[in-house]
Amino acid sequence: MVGCGLFNCFLSNFLCPNKTTHIGKIGSLLNKKVLDQRDLCCACLVVSTEQHAMSTPPPIKVAILTTSATTFGKNKKGPTGVWLEELATPYYALKSARCAIDVYSIDGGPIPIDEASRGEGFYTEDCERFDGDDEAQSLLKKSKPLKELDVDAYDGIFLPGGHGCCSDFHGNDHLAKTIEAFLSTKKAVALDCHAPIALLSCKKADGTTPLVRGMRVTGFSDEEEKQVGMHEDVPTLIEKEMVAQGGEYSKAETAWGAHAVLDGTLVTGQNPASSKLCVEKFLELLAIKMTQVNE
Repeated sequence: MVGCGLFNCFLSNFLCPNKTTHIGKIGSLLNKKVLDQRDLCCACLVVSTEQHAMSTPPPIKVAILTTSATTFGKNKKGPTGVWLEELATPYYALKSARCAIDVYSIDGGPIPIDEASRGEGFYTEDCERFDGDDEAQSLLKKSKPLKELDVDAYDGIFLPGGHGCCSDFHGNDHLAKTIEAFLSTKKAVALDCHAPIALLSCKKADGTTPLVRGMRVTGFSDEEEKQVGMHEDVPTLIEKEMVAQGGEYSKAETAWGAHAVLDGTLVTGQNPASSKLCVEKFLELLAIKMTQVNE
């Protein structure tokens, strides 16, 4: 047959291990004598394209979840919100890694930014880029609420900090259950700065033991909280409470130094300067996930 050479070329160059399926598709047409040489080329192209789609793994999907709170503490101090660097830095790192990103907040809708995070010494290049990025700003204004977050739809979740977390992350049972669900299915979870306050409400699989017990963790240090003058306003000091719950808390040698730790599929970062380290470790976990998908 005239088309045999083309057919053999197709088999050797385009077929996946499931050859019989594709041979059946084209062979049935050959038997019916409805394919000539030109048709065979088209059939090869169709099946090749179909196979390419089958062999291309889906993108890694990540949820970013922020605070919705504009005040915090015993005296409702504010205004506050998410700390911009802790949102912008992971956002662009994840985009560069070609992750599919959805942005959530506790209540949904516009996400408040702590204006102090736009101050001198904190307003990084990523922050400036984020403020001028129409796509990022659209996500910021139209975040989805936590109640709509389906753990099964994502490979990981990243939680930026900010003092707003001291209001709606702290003691939030729904958020605690969401984090527990990600971790119980070996999915990547990262929390930076004040976001680890959410871990204080999480439990191990037995439902009673504090999640952080025996785990390597970090978060905004007591010294850093005192230096910003908020140690009497926050509902609890993260470092102190993590230690009280049996966590293996660690921190940078000096206040405000970059520090992030990994334990299992949980990543925690200490402060704004730790956002880069935090997302790098998070991406390491996602890379492992991608490798498993491709195998």
